[in-house]
Amino acid sequence: MKFGCVAASSLRRKDVSSGSKPASPRLFQTALSLRAYCRNLSHENCRDDKAVRPDCGSRRLHCGFALYQEFASLHADAVAFPVQVASDDLPRFVDVFRRSSSFHGLIVTLPHKQAITKLIDVMTVQAREVGAVNAVRKLADGRLEGTQLDGEGMVAGLELAGHTVPTRRVYLAGAGGAAAGIAFALARHGVACITISNRTTDRATALAQRVAAAYPDTMVAVGNSVEGHDLVTEEQ
Repeated sequence: MKFGCVAASSLRRKDVSSGSKPASPRLFQTALSLRAYCRNLSHENCRDDKAVRPDCGSRRLHCGFALYQEFASLHADAVAFPVQVASDDLPRFVDVFRRSSSFHGLIVTLPHKQAITKLIDVMTVQAREVGAVNAVRKLADGRLEGTQLDGEGMVAGLELAGHTVPTRRVYLAGAGGAAAGIAFALARHGVACITISNRTTDRATALAQRVAAAYPDTMVAVGNSVEGHDLVTEEQ
């Protein structure tokens, strides 16, 4: 049975008693810097059944610290906590989340990123392009909106480190879900070209075709040489 971690964002008790408000767009986007921050941290091998352990690897703990720092900067009286959800239980969990007045958002991990797209009401452009969701929030009308933050987190991390993104020539190693998010985001932010490398060439080709179709002004190719590129990144 496959499990995944879902980090739930909730108002504290004193806010629940007076009625909770929908998560603000800015609060929703705090996960951008969270994702960027996490990509700069070393992490342990936390695959398969180990991935459900809240204490598995320093990376997840640092992610929590980064999120709390964002809550503090926004003066948001909120908490985040891990929830282990089996694949078969995901629909019921999302229903509880939808009905609760104290839950405001979710950060979603594998293997739920694609399955949850069928359980929410609307997806952002980023999520539709990638075909997966790793963050969900409640809108003012009660609908659930999902987005994909891998790519925007990558771009935010580059900008926070002082690197410009437009006109870059990018070499991207990987063609999975995270790589797709990164590729679409880099094209969205105006890189000159993206070369995608993957052990399975067919996957790299398929991703390159999708990105090129969405962003025809960006040159997208498949290759294995880093020469001629000024930005090299890999899927993690």
